[in-house]
Amino acid sequence: MIFSSLEFLLFFAVYFAAAILLPKRIYFILLVAASLVFYGWWRAEYVLIPVVISAGVYLACHVLGKTGFSRRNATISVIILLLPLAFFKYTNFIFGSEVITYALPIGISFITFSGIAYVIDYYRGDYRKIEPFSVILGYIVFFPQLVAGPILRPGELITQIKKPFRFSYKYLCLGALIFSVGIFKKIFIADQIAVWVNEFYAGDVAVNLPNMLIAVYGFSVQIYCDFSGYTDMATGVALALGVRLPLNFERPYLSKSIAEFWRRWHMTLSRWFRDYVYIPLGGRAGSKLTLLRNVLITFGLSGLWHGAGFNFVAWGLITGLLIWLHRVFPLGQLLRLPSALRVFLTFNLVTVLWILFRDRDLYLFKALSDMPFSDLLVFDQSLTSMIFPVVLIAITMVLHPWDSRVYYIRLHRKIGKAYSLFFALLIILATTIFSTGSSAEFIYFDF
Repeated sequence: MIFSSLEFLLFFAVYFAAAILLPKRIYFILLVAASLVFYGWWRAEYVLIPVVISAGVYLACHVLGKTGFSRRNATISVIILLLPLAFFKYTNFIFGSEVITYALPIGISFITFSGIAYVIDYYRGDYRKIEPFSVILGYIVFFPQLVAGPILRPGELITQIKKPFRFSYKYLCLGALIFSVGIFKKIFIADQIAVWVNEFYAGDVAVNLPNMLIAVYGFSVQIYCDFSGYTDMATGVALALGVRLPLNFERPYLSKSIAEFWRRWHMTLSRWFRDYVYIPLGGRAGSKLTLLRNVLITFGLSGLWHGAGFNFVAWGLITGLLIWLHRVFPLGQLLRLPSALRVFLTFNLVTVLWILFRDRDLYLFKALSDMPFSDLLVFDQSLTSMIFPVVLIAITMVLHPWDSRVYYIRLHRKIGKAYSLFFALLIILATTIFSTGSSAEFIYFDF
């Protein structure tokens, strides 16, 4: 089930009622059981994956503790934890053919990285405590962030979920408000723009300038509203349960540079690669060439994390190169470009890079290479048919400066708890009716 589906709304209603009514001493058992049901909704047999990864984390920490926190054992532990991810996600990519036919388990990349974070933090002493297996399992499968993040560290979640649930009307109302923003972005923006984007990349519409611009800029809006919408929903659900998740998006399309963009987009993943890959490689210490190596390795791995394809690797490497160029030659600052212009240039740069992310079969590049430029200016469809996606893109960009948790909290305080809950339920009901109780899967479920 996905957050924007009727099944999830019913699931959460039953779970929330049970959390209130059942004895507090069994709340953690309820949480773990519900999380496993939530994950197994897609394919029941895959429930074993987070269980196995949790067991691996538990055993790895015990081994590290008994062997004096050996760097070698820590490395072996991380490699072992990566094996399920490598098997399901990269086997066919490595061999160049369909060696395995198993479906990719939902959210396996997020589950794996959460497990690795626990082992590394325990090894470093950032979280020097071996929790019982049940607690580690709860940390891995906590259902609000289970399948698409945010990617959490043990210190950010475990203390919160170990506490008995205490109903809070304030957190319920604020959580519902944040959830409603996310479901609005998903159903009314991302899913609607996806129709135009998918038709274009499937070759169902002509390759001309208007269609291409809608597909390219539409995907930039789609992936943001889809993924940040999921994060909003996860944040809202967790908050209703008394758990605060870390910020994962902070108006990334207002960034003034590509480096700043990656400090605002999927922030928990960016911090994960910074703390566990980039800094151990040496970070910014050393020469410019050393910095280039560190950045390329970090973003190359980030690209590979997003997908088993050369387009993702290329996307990561090009992003890394651009970040290196910005750090070594910050032209925007050197030329003293106005902030608005730097935001405009960064947004367009990111949007162009998203083409590699979306166009896995390089359809657009092949089409452009096989047609004269003059054909791009020829189109036979009515311009009025393009109004709807253009309006959706414009609405998203106009409202983007206020698309922040800070403003949601301010709105909640201004209108009060009752109105927050009322408007949230109204939006959730409207989106459920509009989508007939179902919705397309989130883009990051594939990662």
